This record gives sequence, C-alpha cells and structure tokens, in this order.
Amino acid sequence: VTYLTLWLFISTYRGCANLFAAISRIYFCKNLLIFLVYKGALFDRVPLYLSNKRTVDTLATIATARRAVKIIDIGAGIGVVVSQLSEKLIDCKIMGIESATLTWLVGFIIVRYNRLSNIEWVYGNMWSVDLGEFDIVYAFLSPDPMNRLWEKAKSEMKEGAMLISNSFPVDGAPPVSVEYVDDARETILYCYIPAESRKIS
Repeated sequence: VTYLTLWLFISTYRGCANLFAAISRIYFCKNLLIFLVYKGALFDRVPLYLSNKRTVDTLATIATARRAVKIIDIGAGIGVVVSQLSEKLIDCKIMGIESATLTWLVGFIIVRYNRLSNIEWVYGNMWSVDLGEFDIVYAFLSPDPMNRLWEKAKSEMKEGAMLISNSFPVDGAPPVSVEYVDDARETILYCYIPAESRKIS
C-alpha cells in the first residue's frame, strides 16, 4: 500500500508539474505575441490602427495636389497605407516605419509579395527618423504622442511640407485644412504646415 500511495503521489505530482509547465509556456507565448504586435502601445502609447481605402484615396488626392515626391507613414502598422499609396502614386518614394516586430514583419511580407519597388519599409522607431526630407508626413497614432510629434515636425520639416494626422489633432495648433473622409468611421484628417508655425513661434 505504501509503494502504491507513493507511486500515485509521484504520478500526480509529475502530471501537475507538466500541466503547470504547459500553462506557463502558453502564457509566455501569449505575452510575447502581444509584445511583438503592440510594442508601440507599450513604449510610445500608440496602438495599432489601420487606415481604410477611402482614407488612402484622400491622402493620394492631397499628395497629387501638392506634387509630393516623398511621403512617410510613421507608425505604419502592416503597411496598408504605403502599399496602397505606392500603387496610386507610382512616381513617389514612400517610406513606412514600424517598431512592433511582428506587425513590421507582416508589412515586409506584403511589400515583398507585391513587389512594390517605390516603397522603403523600415523597422525602427519613428522618433529616430529625420522628417526633413519628406513632403508629406502621415500619422495615425493616438492623442498622447501628438505634442511631441508636433515639436519634432516643427524642428525638422522643410518649408511647405505637410503633416497629416488621422483623427488626432495637435493641441493648440490650428490645422491649415481639415479633410472629412466619406467612410463609415467618419475619419477626419488634420493637415498642418509645421514650418509656418515655426516662423510664428
């Protein structure tokens, strides 16, 4: 009886240990996946937002009217904007930068699969990019980083270059224009010319 009891105890212990180990691995993998997808939300307080086709159409119209040559999408997610813009604006150089590893990887696959030659798809932090070379900077971020982005844009963006923010205005900075997108979520694009504000300040 003693040996049987001991064997049952050991078997039960091993079973529980294996179960806890499996649960720990699942929990770790889940948290790793969340980190890889939502890294921007953790560090820059920028969740993953996806722009829709009508928003991209509006961006393409603005870019064409302004004769934009180089455009960047900061916090580019899985590359929805850059991929669609590259097909509409074949003479433009379009950069997308994304810091969340798994999200960037999905965008990398999309760009490579579609053989979009006028796209530069970059893994990195948007704060490390010099905005001075771009005619249009597009951002779909969150309210939290907008003031910091505005200061960066005023410091770096060239004369006449436009900052376009999807849904989130800059506090205390009136946009030069506002575009209302005809879509289900009633998207609003706030358009700024940071260099003009630089002159005023």
